[in-house]
Amino acid sequence: MGCNFVEFAQKETNSFEALFIKFPFNYMELTRDSISVNAHLPGFEHFKSVVLKLKSEMNISGSETEILVHIWSFITGLAVLVRSPIGDNFNSNTIEETVSTMLDIYVKGAKQ
Repeated sequence: MGCNFVEFAQKETNSFEALFIKFPFNYMELTRDSISVNAHLPGFEHFKSVVLKLKSEMNISGSETEILVHIWSFITGLAVLVRSPIGDNFNSNTIEETVSTMLDIYVKGAKQ
């Protein structure tokens, strides 16, 4: 999912910015325990379900909010870098390796 997100940012720069950078935060509420939405945001809802499944399966400690913000920040940050002037340095293999490595580090670090 993270790789698809980054690829979308590369191919559809304006849509990515509207859908994931500016628009959704008008409809999200961040609390200590979780992030909820007060509108139908299927992309975020799917992202949240995938992250919570990962949290459960890998027994990652931390609140929903922490884990959602950490992974969302990483994937969004990577997407912004990929669509920047240095984005030519990223190909699909590099993106996949970067996302995989980040998740591996995050999961192992959270378990220790």
